[in-house]
Amino acid sequence: MTEFLAMHGALIGGLLVTCIISAVTPGPNNFIVLTARLSDTMAAALRVYFGVCLGFPFMVFVVSLIVAHYGEAVIEQLTIVKYLGIAFLLYLSIKLFLAAPSDLSGQAGTAPGFIFAFMFQWMNPKAWAMASSTTVIAGPELFLLPSLIYLIVIFPCVGVWFWFGDLLKRRILGTPYERYLNRSLAVLLALSVLLMI
Repeated sequence: MTEFLAMHGALIGGLLVTCIISAVTPGPNNFIVLTARLSDTMAAALRVYFGVCLGFPFMVFVVSLIVAHYGEAVIEQLTIVKYLGIAFLLYLSIKLFLAAPSDLSGQAGTAPGFIFAFMFQWMNPKAWAMASSTTVIAGPELFLLPSLIYLIVIFPCVGVWFWFGDLLKRRILGTPYERYLNRSLAVLLALSVLLMI
């Protein structure tokens, strides 16, 4: 183990920092978790949270496995998925922008659920960018490393957004600021997606 760390310590450190930064910064996964916490019960929002936190490392694992076996060129073949994801996320941002305050007032059953959040990774353009870049950084010898690192860091990183959604729910929902929050989140989601084009 010591020899492995001596040989790959810099790479592991670089991957760790990259994974933390990419997992905690604004993006579709974090906005879905935030919105789920704003719009539904704690239990429903936790299902979305666990769907993201388990679905993304699984996606990274599958992408890493494919890249290790077929090479980096396979990522370029999947650009249609990226653009379908962008279209879907822009649709969600428009829906959020136009939502009346009562549409996000803690009604049960409005969060998308575990399966949606788990499978959503395959249409999330930021997830594709994160998975492909960390897989390429790790290389074919250490192709499992990105998924393992993400499995460790994603829970606290996305948890920050879960907590922020809870804070906003307690402080903003039901106030005149709620409509501004909806629109601000919608614009941030759209911008985060457009930056990936």
